[in-house]
Amino acid sequence: MKKFNIFSPLVFTLLLLFSAGSQCGYENVDISEEKKMIEVLYGVEVYSDSFEFQVLSSGCTHNEHFKLQASQLNDNQISVQLIRTKKDLCRALPWLINIKVAIPFSDILYPEFIFTNPFKNKHSLKNTYGN
Repeated sequence: MKKFNIFSPLVFTLLLLFSAGSQCGYENVDISEEKKMIEVLYGVEVYSDSFEFQVLSSGCTHNEHFKLQASQLNDNQISVQLIRTKKDLCRALPWLINIKVAIPFSDILYPEFIFTNPFKNKHSLKNTYGN
């Protein structure tokens, strides 16, 4: 009977491919309702029908991983908060991406938006990652 050597190049390659492929299933993990995360923002652009938020991604962050919580404070002020609903468990070096979300309360003429997320300066990333 032939012995099975786990250190052979073929077996090692197959194990490596299997372990790399199995990582893909972990990229979109739902976050429980209690642990939904208020996202740190690195920038916001306001357009006529949408917001474009700059957030940090490690490779597995997409628009559908966020929801917008908004409430009308008075006649023209709207409180806005971007919430992450899925963790990004990829391990690439983080970079900034843009997330586009439709503007709520589109019937208000000249709304004033108050963003309640924490903000960070995008230039601080250079110091963090040695760029």
